[in-house]
Amino acid sequence: MTDAKSPKPARLSPWLRLVFGLSLALNLAVVGLVVGVALRDKPHKHKRPLPTIGTMMYRELDKDQRHALRVAVMGSRKERDQRRAQDVADLTRALRQVPFQPETMNAVLDQQVRYMDAFQLAVRAAWLEQVARMSDTDRAAYAERLSAAMLKPRPPKPD
Repeated sequence: MTDAKSPKPARLSPWLRLVFGLSLALNLAVVGLVVGVALRDKPHKHKRPLPTIGTMMYRELDKDQRHALRVAVMGSRKERDQRRAQDVADLTRALRQVPFQPETMNAVLDQQVRYMDAFQLAVRAAWLEQVARMSDTDRAAYAERLSAAMLKPRPPKPD
């Protein structure tokens, strides 16, 4: 039997042990992320909400009819841009007012509600006028397009 002492294994320097420790921690973090993603619930496929009936009634008009309806109700592009600029100016003026006056902001918001009510009534009247001018055949074809579009299932919303 030999009584020779076996050599001691060489010890790693402290900085090398730190590097190996960090490497192990990083590898475990990556494995944890991969496993977490694999086990995660699959996202639910939500269907897009169906457009409103009014939206569908508008979409199913032909291009020229939609254009005529827009111009009759909203005016020219220049008029729409001027109205929007005025609305933005009123809103920002009310927001910047020091001290803030909730009554002023409420008046701006009330004006928007009145505008939207008037807009919806004008759209309804202009749409009805267009439909009344359609021939029986054109109106029946429009009704078919509208019915098909309203009953058509919508594709899921992309995530």
